[in-house]
Amino acid sequence: MVRTRFAPSPTGYMHIGNLRTALYAYLFAKRHDGKLILRIEDTDRKRTMPQTIRVIYNSLELAGIEYDEGPEKDGGYGPYTQSQRREIYNRYAAEALEKGLAYRCFCTNTGEKAAKTKVVERRDPCRTLTPEQVQERLNQGQPFVIRQRVPDEGTSTFHDHVFGEITVKNSDLDDQVLLKSDGFPTYNFANVIDDHLMGITHVIRGLEYLSSTPKYNLLYAGFGWPTPEYIHLPHITKENGRKLSKREGDASFEDLLAKGYLPQAVVNYIALLGWNPGDEREFFTLPELIAAFDIDRINKSSASFTLVKLDWLNSQHVRALSPEEFYQIALPYYPAEAVQRFDVAAISRLIQSRVIRLTDIPQMVDFLLRLPDFPVDLFVHEKSKSTIASSLNILEQALPLLQSLETWENLALQEALKAFAQQTGLKTGTVMWPIRIAISGLLNTPGGATEIAEILGREETLRRINQAVSCLRQAA
Repeated sequence: MVRTRFAPSPTGYMHIGNLRTALYAYLFAKRHDGKLILRIEDTDRKRTMPQTIRVIYNSLELAGIEYDEGPEKDGGYGPYTQSQRREIYNRYAAEALEKGLAYRCFCTNTGEKAAKTKVVERRDPCRTLTPEQVQERLNQGQPFVIRQRVPDEGTSTFHDHVFGEITVKNSDLDDQVLLKSDGFPTYNFANVIDDHLMGITHVIRGLEYLSSTPKYNLLYAGFGWPTPEYIHLPHITKENGRKLSKREGDASFEDLLAKGYLPQAVVNYIALLGWNPGDEREFFTLPELIAAFDIDRINKSSASFTLVKLDWLNSQHVRALSPEEFYQIALPYYPAEAVQRFDVAAISRLIQSRVIRLTDIPQMVDFLLRLPDFPVDLFVHEKSKSTIASSLNILEQALPLLQSLETWENLALQEALKAFAQQTGLKTGTVMWPIRIAISGLLNTPGGATEIAEILGREETLRRINQAVSCLRQAA
């Protein structure tokens, strides 16, 4: 059975790259009737923020990514939080020392995260300590880390589903730290132990881990374990080509939702950042993504994150909602005054096809609350053959007609104004143009004149038309 994992560190919020990793691991597992495992990698005690663990759960839930095993869903491979697995790591660290896969390092000037650049510096001096020298330092209570003993000779080769066969010289690999001086494992050690013990068959992760994979494979081989299959994902970059980074304040999943994007639209968009279905489709629901997902269609090149494309996809997902679904989602975005004064369900039906982001809604409906200042020139429209004089004439004649209507509903308003147009020998558009401008004050509106009038109500509609007549009389 296919078993994938999503292993976030609770050191911040769910950034886009992290969410894509979770999504691809989920899609691949579900595509093959497998399981997705959630593992919390909280061994970096200095950067771990426990409160963000809940953010991880909430983000996965909002995105529709349901894991099968994890801290809150025991599947028999737990604990699924690394800080609760220290005894396991210590046991395998001791075995690594016994097998010669690792050694204790007492050096204080190397640092636990030192990045070596020269071949001669990739091997720590403590690597050559005799057992007696090691014991002497232990007796003195000197702190130490445990480093991997990487072979000096030979090469390491592995296959990645995206980047193909990769071979590196072992002499180019550093003796990475496996266990820190505080007793916690590094990611480089814990991920190997956990992936093996949890039966992970396919490791899907970011490209930044590609260069470390040969060292992980040396550990697998040293312990006599089979290696999983690897799928390393290309970077997601900004439009300027720089890599997205939460440290640089780039948008997280929560940020995008706060900006008015639907979770399903964000999921749809990030699925396309590095993968394509092999055809022209761009709009996907989550079930459709599961059915279409194929790791052979993951690209090697970086993917560019652009809000323009996300805006378009979001608008498509907004339109795909039922009117009731959109109303419920849109309701929190309406100004309180609009909810009190108007039928926001009717407004929702009016604006749904025009909404790009949910945060557009307050501005879209503001003209209903207060008529904006606008120049009388808006009444002039060549296509509808509307002028200031014709607009004044139409509004003056339409006022008594509208005042006399018994039913103030869209269809009744439409029928009355169409009949008025026929009686006066005018086109319907010529009649509707000045009315719409008068009651909206906008060149572009989310609905037609009668739809807006129905929402505004009889009193407010007539008040605005009377105000427009006064302005036009002054301009005529």
